[in-house]
Amino acid sequence: MLNRPEDRAARWRRTARATLETANLLCENEDHRSCVSRAYFAAYQAATSICIRHGDAVNFPPGWNNPSHEQLPNLIGNYAGLTVSTRRVLRRILRELRHLREDADYSMGVTVDHGTAIAALMMASTLFDRLEVKDVDD
Repeated sequence: MLNRPEDRAARWRRTARATLETANLLCENEDHRSCVSRAYFAAYQAATSICIRHGDAVNFPPGWNNPSHEQLPNLIGNYAGLTVSTRRVLRRILRELRHLREDADYSMGVTVDHGTAIAALMMASTLFDRLEVKDVDD
């Protein structure tokens, strides 16, 4: 059945990995704003997969298949399957990436350069590593 939590989580993980690959390509092509945006969404998708896998989908907004952007750091922060320090790091990464993404997408007066793109990619990669998203076969 395709609607089992395990299957839904796997789809989010696959999408997250593809989105992170896209973010890397955008950085290589010097499209820094789009890179930052995709890096955030890769992290969002990876974290969402973990929330679904550990049963937090019941806490998503009614009628949604995913958490709100505001809600996600707290859902990850409450996941008992991670150490307290890891939860703290992941919450910070999600918040910082969201802030960078909002600047990249909506604040044309804010400079989004190569350094910003690399920082976003590093944060997303750290989140993937901590959640073990990169190495999971679906």
